[in-house]
Amino acid sequence: MILNLFIVFLILLGIYFIVMGNTASHLPVARQRRYLAVFVLGLIAALVTFIPSPDLFGPDYRFTVSMTQVLFAVDLAPLLLFLGIPEITLLPLQRWDGLKRSLKNPFVVGAASTFILLVWFTPPVFEAASRSLPLWVYKQILFLLCGLLFWWPIAGPLPEWRAGYALQLLYLFIIRLPMTVVAIIFTFANRLIYTARSFSLEICAPSSIPDQRTGGLVMWTVGGLFVLVVLMIVFFRWFNTGYAAEESSP
Repeated sequence: MILNLFIVFLILLGIYFIVMGNTASHLPVARQRRYLAVFVLGLIAALVTFIPSPDLFGPDYRFTVSMTQVLFAVDLAPLLLFLGIPEITLLPLQRWDGLKRSLKNPFVVGAASTFILLVWFTPPVFEAASRSLPLWVYKQILFLLCGLLFWWPIAGPLPEWRAGYALQLLYLFIIRLPMTVVAIIFTFANRLIYTARSFSLEICAPSSIPDQRTGGLVMWTVGGLFVLVVLMIVFFRWFNTGYAAEESSP
């Protein structure tokens, strides 16, 4: 698995270098290096989510590790990847008006990404993915795509495709609420939400109630703090934009 991930890493990095060389080679070298460093961090964060959780810290904490990987796939990796992609590399997408209308509407992309995540957290689907490595890998890919979709209206490389600041604040508050509720259920449930058969056959289902509660707590607190930080950044950007407009007005 590690070797396969390393090969994928090299392939994606090679594609990144080719795209950057064709579209962004005129950017200052320091800026190119900054983009590259952030993109590499995003790739690493994304690929870590494809290491089966029992292989990282053993079967006793597989659900906790899995929920941490969910945060990496849905939150951390997409934001880093977006910050590592210069706007100029995606300018050809501006010709696709239909795509622009869909991605610029935060509640369309937010509802779609949240729905997909919630479906995978239903017991039958989650348990099936926990007992099949190919299905689990497919789930991780979808989680990463959901993360990219979710964060596009906030941090997409094309600024004109992002939602307005006020709408971003409302979007983050509303769309993340369902996953917060799921995390709270994991944290306070008195029984296992997912049925585990044995340590050797499970990839991400909870090994115990403490494992389930810790995983839910990670999703709830760490994920909530992550979104809170982004909310604060968006708010201050909105405030600074309004303040700058007032200063420039006669």
